[in-house]
Amino acid sequence: MLNQLTLLGRITEINTEDSTVTLAVPRSFKNINGEYETDIIKCKLFEHKASVVNDCCENGDLIAIRGRVQNNEGNLEIVAEKVTFLQSKKKGE
Repeated sequence: MLNQLTLLGRITEINTEDSTVTLAVPRSFKNINGEYETDIIKCKLFEHKASVVNDCCENGDLIAIRGRVQNNEGNLEIVAEKVTFLQSKKKGE
C-alpha cells in the first residue's frame, strides 16, 4: 500500500505558530472557461523542516513537497516528509 503525494507550487503563507506552509498549486488542466485554476493547499511541517522553511523561504518561492495524507480525528491533512527548494521569487514580482 502507498500513501504518497508530490506537490509543486509557490508559497503563499508560512505560519510558524502551527508549523505549516501554504502552497498555490496550479492544476494541469483548463476549466470550462479555458483557464488554469489554482489550488491552495496547507501542509504540516515536522522536525526541523518548519524552521528551515521559515529561515530560507518567503512568499512566492517555488518549492516541492513530498509527503502523505494523514487523517487526524476526521480531518485530512498533508504532512510534508521532504521539502525541496526550487526557485526564489524573482525580484520585482
